[in-house]
Amino acid sequence: MPRGLLLRDVMTRWNLTFNMLNFAYEHWNTINLMMQDHANGLRDFKLSEDEWDIVRQLRDVFKVCHFVSSLT
Repeated sequence: MPRGLLLRDVMTRWNLTFNMLNFAYEHWNTINLMMQDHANGLRDFKLSEDEWDIVRQLRDVFKVCHFVSSLT
């Protein structure tokens, strides 16, 4: 996968959800900057601090699931 490519979720693949959440959390600052730009029309989608905390928590849950499934 090309470096810096924004990942998309796939409903039937939880491991891709982990990858998407992990990427988003690692790049939260850049994503927030993109959301603040009026020209791109994404301002309504900017996440609050509480929502970023939920992203982190979900990522951590999926990370454990990813680790456990790799053991089996």
